[in-house]
Amino acid sequence: MDPETEEIILFAISAVVACWVGWLLFRRHHLQQEVRMRTLEIQREILKKFESPSELIAFLKTKEGLSLFPEKSFEKPRRLRFVVFGVVLILVAAAMARHAYSIRELTDPNYANQMRDYYYWASLCGAGGVGFILHSVLQTIFSRDRQTQ
Repeated sequence: MDPETEEIILFAISAVVACWVGWLLFRRHHLQQEVRMRTLEIQREILKKFESPSELIAFLKTKEGLSLFPEKSFEKPRRLRFVVFGVVLILVAAAMARHAYSIRELTDPNYANQMRDYYYWASLCGAGGVGFILHSVLQTIFSRDRQTQ
């Protein structure tokens, strides 16, 4: 297979994968919105049944009240996604660096330029991956300090 055909196939596969991931993310967001809307409707119906604010306050202090109306003073940030994305970027960087290393002995100037490009993108991906992991670690450390105060 010639290189031009390989690039066309690779682009088509990449476009399909990107569309699939986009659809998955959209679907997940849509389902989360539906769950939130149902929860809000249930909470509104429950609130309509109380005649006075004192009854509502007494209900909110019970276990059932806390389970239906959880206190969300602050939500914990999801740090795992930063770690996962950082690890994926580091693995992509390692794959690019490995590929650049494998074409180091080819004498064609195009391969030399390709090798340099792969090392460049590998260093960017690696730095981004380390940055995401470092962000997650620092966010964890600083959130612990804020919670202890």
